[in-house]
Amino acid sequence: MGMVKLKIIIADNDKGYLNAVSKYLASWDETDFNVISFNDKDLLEDYLKINKVDILLISPSLMNEDINLKNVQVTIMNTPDRIPENMLKYPFIDKYQSGDSIARELLSIFSKNSKDEIIIKKNSVSCEVIGVYSPVGGIGKTTVSLGIAKSYATSRISTLFISLEEMASYKGILDCNNNNNFSDLLYYIKQKNKNLMMKIEGLKNVDVDTGLNYFSPLACYRDIYEISEDELVRLIEFIKCNSNYERVILDFDSNLSDKNIELMKTCDKVLLLTNIDRISITKLQGLYDNLKKLGIEDLNSNVKMIFNNNIMQKQILQGVTIINKKIDLYVPYDNKLYIYEDNKNHMNLEGCFGRTLKGYVNKEIKGEVI
Repeated sequence: MGMVKLKIIIADNDKGYLNAVSKYLASWDETDFNVISFNDKDLLEDYLKINKVDILLISPSLMNEDINLKNVQVTIMNTPDRIPENMLKYPFIDKYQSGDSIARELLSIFSKNSKDEIIIKKNSVSCEVIGVYSPVGGIGKTTVSLGIAKSYATSRISTLFISLEEMASYKGILDCNNNNNFSDLLYYIKQKNKNLMMKIEGLKNVDVDTGLNYFSPLACYRDIYEISEDELVRLIEFIKCNSNYERVILDFDSNLSDKNIELMKTCDKVLLLTNIDRISITKLQGLYDNLKKLGIEDLNSNVKMIFNNNIMQKQILQGVTIINKKIDLYVPYDNKLYIYEDNKNHMNLEGCFGRTLKGYVNKEIKGEVI
């Protein structure tokens, strides 16, 4: 996201808390917060009389009915306890959570409640949307999608991973413990609310291992069906035109639906996963037959064929074609792909699987992959 400067006041009686949170927010990489802190009610009120503020994050103990909030865009209660009844009209957050969670909740609440559209000045980077699709279920599509996304992120390419599956399977690989998820973003799109880019940044997670950006999975599988293809296309095109992401990786489900076809058209490149068993070849042939009937064979020009050897087998393919299309990349089976540490699975990008994908990504970055 391009930097946007938000002026925020934190008001709390605890000086130690004020210093810690103010220091964290002022140094947060995602948004340029201009932070001012107060622990004196009178000084706070004097300041608000003559200064405009985007966010006032205030403890209920420092709030009263007489305080003048005409210069404040959004007031947020900051408390670990229940909010007093006379303050229930204000949004609130739990003050005792991680600094990153506080920052993202502030962005999320502000984007929903601010009076004006916040114009974010983006940097001049080009964004490439890469879709990963297969008509074959259980072929390892999400594993390859995540492997490629993580490979870009470790190469210092700003990357956003989006799963379009009704029941995403990456929860055991990426931390998804926050309260925000992809369903929140889909709801926000349907409401056609302003400040969409700020909402995206407030909802996303960041992988500590690689720096990859992603959303927690849908709250309910039905949510993906309640949003139209036009709304999803608008989301992807908005991110492409208004963010500083250099790569957006879309992990498709295996359906050949109108929604998937329209989203594939927004992709600069589609990585098509296959295998050499009879079912995979039959489904792949059926995919191309249907594209031909629909008159959208031009989609084929952006397709890269990937052979994902997701099971242990001795046969290794090099220079092989499937349905008259050459295989662009062979991804080998890796029986040490996941390492269990710190109570979760970590994708091992140092094995043969990871080295293959990182090699492909590095060539693509250098322009060697056409």
